[in-house]
Amino acid sequence: FSMVMKREITKIGNLDRVITLQKRTTTQNAFGEKVDTFSDDQNMRAELVEFEGGGEDYEAKQETAVTELVFRVRYKEKLNEEDYRIKHNGKTFNIKRVMEDLDGYRRQYMKIICDAR
Repeated sequence: FSMVMKREITKIGNLDRVITLQKRTTTQNAFGEKVDTFSDDQNMRAELVEFEGGGEDYEAKQETAVTELVFRVRYKEKLNEEDYRIKHNGKTFNIKRVMEDLDGYRRQYMKIICDAR
């Protein structure tokens, strides 16, 4: 194997977790208000790259604990923070940002920065 091939095999081997992408659907309720619902879209293999826990955020004048995770996944076109969220280990994570992981491969991997409350 060439050096590039070994590096790719190592990365694929690190995708040792399964996450579920949930897609947002917006509908209207009986009062005409917009209501967001999420349904499972697909399972993906992922690597937990970074974990930042124990932070605090102030929302509606209340302290809330924030857990932030960064997942590395194979590149998926159209994955964005407006239309998707992630479910992992029984918890739901809002996607804060999706960015291409330019670690030597264009459009092979992405990093998904998430938070949960």
